[in-house]
Amino acid sequence: MFVNKMLLDTSEGQQPVSQPGWAEIEKALRSLDGKNVTLVSLSGEGEANMAVGGGENGQYIAYATFDNWTFHNLVDPSRPEDRQVTLVTGGQSGVFSARQCVDLSAVLAAAKTFVDAGELERSVHWQEG
Repeated sequence: MFVNKMLLDTSEGQQPVSQPGWAEIEKALRSLDGKNVTLVSLSGEGEANMAVGGGENGQYIAYATFDNWTFHNLVDPSRPEDRQVTLVTGGQSGVFSARQCVDLSAVLAAAKTFVDAGELERSVHWQEG
């Protein structure tokens, strides 16, 4: 397993978890609600990490990076880029392109591949930015 640390950002503060298993990570991702749990960060070797935020109304944002220089945003190409959506991530409200808002199935697929192999899932859409 590539991921060796998970950090949950909740209304009660940050909760670090060392050596999380997939079941624990999936449960954390499913708990994202944009209110009590607003961000799940997954870290692997070096600077590699993936973060997933939001969750309110089934809308999530996610990115992955392997060097903290180039970021790959999970996107839904069927959604308009010029429409804005407000989501709470990391305890703060932010405005994002609707294209960056994805559903839970895309988040779970992307996270599973990142967790297991430290790679970007090929069945979902990524946009460098």
